[in-house]
Amino acid sequence: MIDLPVNLVLSALEAKLKRGAVLRTLFSFENNDYFKRLIILNNQFLLDEIYFVFTTSQVEYFITNKDVDLIKLNTLFFRAGETFLNPDKDMIIDCRKVRQISKENLARNWNNHRLDFLGVLPLDIMEKIDNILKRSNLISPKVKQHILIN
Repeated sequence: MIDLPVNLVLSALEAKLKRGAVLRTLFSFENNDYFKRLIILNNQFLLDEIYFVFTTSQVEYFITNKDVDLIKLNTLFFRAGETFLNPDKDMIIDCRKVRQISKENLARNWNNHRLDFLGVLPLDIMEKIDNILKRSNLISPKVKQHILIN
């Protein structure tokens, strides 16, 4: 594997980043590495930070959680096959927590073949995500200014 200079990889990555893009990349949780799908939320890409929400196929947790009302208000549920994201399994887009990752970290994952571009969500799904984020008390106003389209 050839390691390209970070600035070259970063330039190529920035050309592909757009709002609603769905990426599959490696994340570490509790000392384990997992490939996770994330949805880019940035309304502009001037900052180094990329804001995103995760998707998950672990729907049972969300259905049986004691905070089910909070979860219903802050997630989108899709049956298997409803979007290109979930051809085989039910899936949830979890909007309870907007996370961030640096462009440099994404570029490093891409250079190491640990990042895939899966597509871009349709506008109607992005509008549903925006509606959840706009009314959410879980997301700070500072973060909202970087991710919401006015």
